[in-house]
Amino acid sequence: MKKIIAAVVGAVLLIIALFMVLRPDPINQKLEDTMKDLEAYHMSGVMEMLHGEDVKQYDLDIAWQKSGEMENYRVSLFDKNLSQEQIILKNMDGVFVLTPNLNQAFKFKGEWPSDSPKPYLYQSMLAWVQEGCQSKKQSDGYFVSCDVSYPNSMQLVKQEMMFDKDMKPMWVRVYNGDGIEEVKILFDEVDFKPQFETAFFDVNDNLKNSKSDMVSAEVDLPLYPVYVYDARLTNTSVAKVGNEERHILEFTGEKSFTIVEVERVRSSEPVLMQVSGELVDNVDMFGAYDGTCLTLYSSDVEFSIYSQDLSVDEMLSVVSSMQVAVMK
Repeated sequence: MKKIIAAVVGAVLLIIALFMVLRPDPINQKLEDTMKDLEAYHMSGVMEMLHGEDVKQYDLDIAWQKSGEMENYRVSLFDKNLSQEQIILKNMDGVFVLTPNLNQAFKFKGEWPSDSPKPYLYQSMLAWVQEGCQSKKQSDGYFVSCDVSYPNSMQLVKQEMMFDKDMKPMWVRVYNGDGIEEVKILFDEVDFKPQFETAFFDVNDNLKNSKSDMVSAEVDLPLYPVYVYDARLTNTSVAKVGNEERHILEFTGEKSFTIVEVERVRSSEPVLMQVSGELVDNVDMFGAYDGTCLTLYSSDVEFSIYSQDLSVDEMLSVVSSMQVAVMK
């Protein structure tokens, strides 16, 4: 009799275990229903980037619109400390990065953002959910925790997200391998049925109507990187090219590299520049990689880093560590 009871209990436990494993995650059905009808969204909020004691804060404005077979994107990152805006646009003409304070726009090749997930993009959030995550239904929505991998920020490995009952994002937190929070996003407004003006995704209109401070700060060059991968600074020089001064820093070691720095100057008329290579963006700067050289643009400085030894992610780390400039 005891054997029969034990067998029955075992079978019941097995059935319960199978049910727990195979039952559909409550967030997946909600996700399918949301994506089925979604034609556009408009989200705004605040993002904080934390690097030790250094905190950078940005006002976020994210827009997406499905237009037939095309998709339009507009991502505005407004640096509160510098009062400067950077805008990434994708429309039928291509992918563009705008620096309105300099009256300049850059056109890139590539399939951004499908090849470059971002914690503030709704599509990226949903992709992590679909790839598999731990989710928990709560009284006010859905809590999600998942492993992530961002190509240009490999130190970020875990992400937590909170969605309301309508699958609108409420907040996002991203952590490094040590469990330290490096990115925090709080959304204050999410609209799944926005109406956009015809010129909302237009390059020239966005250059003209930016809220950037149009006065650029002077920067004392050269800036020196903190992360050098045990390389030593072996030579510094300045080359004059036209009206530009190019500051050249040469580092030698197991991973050698050379950095060229040029101060960017505001154009009197709108300028559109075609950039070879695919877009590489790392929140507070952007650029292109062509195989051996990564050229990055911050608000007021153009950095080119040449190396046969560093990966793209390592190049980004080097240049990112030079972003605290000494201002005149």
